Amino acid sequence: DAVMTNGASLVADESRWYDRNGGAAWSMTVTSEDKTSVAEGKKDVCFKLESKALQAASLAREGKEGGKESDEAKIFVDQCQTAASDAFSRIVLRASSARSKSLGDIGNQIAARLAWTLRGVQPSSALKSSLDFSVESVSRATQSDSNEKDTNNPLIEFAKDRPLVASCLALDIVSSGGSGGVNAVNNNTGGAGSQQKGTPTGSTLAGSASSLANRILNEAYMQSFGSEQDCADTNKELYAKSLDVFVSSVVHACNRANEKPNDNDRKRAATLAASSMPQQLAVVPSATPSAFRIASSLCDIDAVNKKAADIARKASHQTIAASSAAHAAKAAAETRATKALLALRDAAIQRSKPDMRRSAVDCAVAITAGRLPGSPSVEDK
Repeated sequence: DAVMTNGASLVADESRWYDRNGGAAWSMTVTSEDKTSVAEGKKDVCFKLESKALQAASLAREGKEGGKESDEAKIFVDQCQTAASDAFSRIVLRASSARSKSLGDIGNQIAARLAWTLRGVQPSSALKSSLDFSVESVSRATQSDSNEKDTNNPLIEFAKDRPLVASCLALDIVSSGGSGGVNAVNNNTGGAGSQQKGTPTGSTLAGSASSLANRILNEAYMQSFGSEQDCADTNKELYAKSLDVFVSSVVHACNRANEKPNDNDRKRAATLAASSMPQQLAVVPSATPSAFRIASSLCDIDAVNKKAADIARKASHQTIAASSAAHAAKAAAETRATKALLALRDAAIQRSKPDMRRSAVDCAVAITAGRLPGSPSVEDK
């Protein structure tokens, strides 16, 4: 964290023990003075917790094992989670704004591993909007698919159980819309180098395999190859849920643009998300039938077509601008629906696993036959 942030993680903050006096909770000692290492500018060092911090950590562990937790132990655990959340936000910021492509890639790898490791740690205020967007996305995506209440929604439970993972999966989309995300992190993180300008908004939505969302999905997929069968089955469910959350975020961004077609931020986010989805789904290690079904919901643009038709019937000299905007919104919605069809086509043709190809073909046939919602123009395509 200190390397990624140019020392921002060592800023003194009297309200937090882990920042106080430049990180006084830790001690560093040089363990060897090898002449060769010194000549090369390298030394072996050892980092240790100071006695007070170590005592608090021991109390926290004893309280957890004994079923009781002292006030000091609770404070220590809260501070640890706050420290982890702040450090995670800084790493995500530096990875997204790094001018060096290799630095951004290693930052995304570290962030992806941390997101899965720090289970239950809530995101900082800078990433809170991304988590809210993910929760809203999966709630909307499953409303038409299921009659279950949100409290019984497994995707919502997943997002709340692993909030950093859910935040990362939607971060690029939220950032591209100018409503928080990386831009908010840049303004709220502070510390050394906080004034550095980031990359252009939405540049991480290019669909490359090194993007943060793809790193998160790759990390989840690797966890599915566990030594114990039960553990492997659980992790496979985590990968499927992660992919569903990501695709739901793309669909939700497009639906938000359909609801308010004159909102430039929403249009920008929807355009970037939909354009990148075929490439993103092409590079993920595996695609699931549920992800295909969620993506196919982009083909249901009847509400946009109806609104455009109503405005066209009332067209006059005073409503030319409104009619033109409605036509543009209709064209944009059809373009985004076509992107979903392209994702299905690529999966049906390029994937090597028969069950994955079959799922994509079944989904496309369901759209054509009317078993899945789809507008007539999209069904023809």
